[in-house]
Amino acid sequence: MPGLLELGRVIIGRGEAQAAVEHEGRFRHIDHEFAAKSEWGRPLVNSLFTLGLMIGISVNDLTVGTIVANLGMTEVKFPAPLFQGDTIHVECEVTEARPAAKGARGLVRTRNEIRNQRGETVIVYTPLRMVKGRPADRLEPEFEKLKKDMPPTATTPEDQLSFALFPAIARDFFEARERGDLHPEPLEPAEAKGPAVAHDLHLAPAEFNITVHGENYHVVVSGSGRTTDGRKPYYIRVNDRLQEVSLEPLQEVLAGVPESPEAGGTSKPKRPRPTKPGDVAPPMPGRVVKILVTEGAQVKTGDPLLIIEAMKMESQVPAPMDGRVTAILAAEGDNVKIDETVIQLD
Repeated sequence: MPGLLELGRVIIGRGEAQAAVEHEGRFRHIDHEFAAKSEWGRPLVNSLFTLGLMIGISVNDLTVGTIVANLGMTEVKFPAPLFQGDTIHVECEVTEARPAAKGARGLVRTRNEIRNQRGETVIVYTPLRMVKGRPADRLEPEFEKLKKDMPPTATTPEDQLSFALFPAIARDFFEARERGDLHPEPLEPAEAKGPAVAHDLHLAPAEFNITVHGENYHVVVSGSGRTTDGRKPYYIRVNDRLQEVSLEPLQEVLAGVPESPEAGGTSKPKRPRPTKPGDVAPPMPGRVVKILVTEGAQVKTGDPLLIIEAMKMESQVPAPMDGRVTAILAAEGDNVKIDETVIQLD
């Protein structure tokens, strides 16, 4: 975006004299008696010294740490003289800014002017510089494309941003709002229970409420991972926010033996555990937002198969190998765990 910055400095004779003696040697810049007889009546400041000073002022205050290269300059003019003792300031106006053809860089063109204390322009030049950029600046705009997938009930900017960040949760919220079902879910009262007996000792809570320093938290154990270096990861929801915790047992006790399954009952899980290279499981417990493949589709290693929403972030689950999709065991909206096969490849 175009912008304007003003910087200032006073011209003194020491640096000018050194520059004139070493690089030009003309007495009109250093000899006051000689310069008094000239058309200007006093010593002039060397034009190239002034240009260099101007560049030094603007670079130190504008582009230090961000400039990659000076690609050139145009429109170098000296419309008025500059004298020793003058006070100058630099005005830098950004006239063009665009991304470079390669890399996270940009091209910035400015129009720079030096003005003296009387407001007279003494130098004008237009440099083109390559500067560092941010990788995010090169991303294509996505919001307009996202609007095409939004439900018609997303009418306000807040609704649109909610859908952009959390599409699955936002869609459910819009639907409930449209039906008039937005109300807090009642908590079920705890059942009265007597003292624990021996056959209850094997039970482990999977959902419970805890109170810490007077603050109440609703906790749900969503799943666990494989033990690594003596630590086992657990995925728990605290007030419906998914968190990952790592547990390292320091002392263990025998809590009891599990009860026998009921007669005629089955303990078959909803989805099989992953046992083969083509069994695809989510990296963490979450909700299936979108299935990106169909049965029979050919995929390559790294191709996205589905999108999982967990910890308020969406992540793609890639194919672990080349193959064909033989089975899809989850549907959009399903809650899945890390020990469940959601897609099978062959």
